[in-house]
Amino acid sequence: RVDIQLAALEAPGLRCLILTGNIHPTKTVVDKAEEKKIPVMVVGQDTIPAAELCEQLVGHSCLCRGSRLEIALELIRTNIDIERIIEKAVDR
Repeated sequence: RVDIQLAALEAPGLRCLILTGNIHPTKTVVDKAEEKKIPVMVVGQDTIPAAELCEQLVGHSCLCRGSRLEIALELIRTNIDIERIIEKAVDR
């Protein structure tokens, strides 16, 4: 949904927008991403499998201690709506 994609592009510290389900962004989203210099990726996977793949990539970074762990946790807290993800997962 365009409204969610545009809202995501406003998130502080966002480094990449990943669109799932092989759904390409609208011109509005592309323009906003270019304006903010944020890359947009389109993947064929649904949201949960794509998130799991991202999680595997993050697993290769050492986030086990110190400031990196705190930064990672803060990014998750401020940029991911865990309650909404759980709500949507239960609906399926």
